[in-house]
Amino acid sequence: MSEQKQAMVIPNDTQVRIHDDCEGDYAQTLELSTGPDGDIWIKTNGKHGHDSLRFRTPTFGGGMSQKTYFALVNLMQAMREDNERSNHNGV
Repeated sequence: MSEQKQAMVIPNDTQVRIHDDCEGDYAQTLELSTGPDGDIWIKTNGKHGHDSLRFRTPTFGGGMSQKTYFALVNLMQAMREDNERSNHNGV
């Protein structure tokens, strides 16, 4: 992964984003929070509680969350690299 500017961690912060297929149900969200110690918590709020959420590609898929989409792509790459380094594939 190429060098990227690292964002500053803001303790006790919460950011919420509606996913692209919410069908008018604005409670279907991706929520990221930081604790007082800087740890990051991820929560999904779907139709049935904790469901999968879809963020469509901004170029061809009609995605409405371009920055969130690319941040998730970068997160996936970072997870891939962490898993390769630790040799346990995330489990």
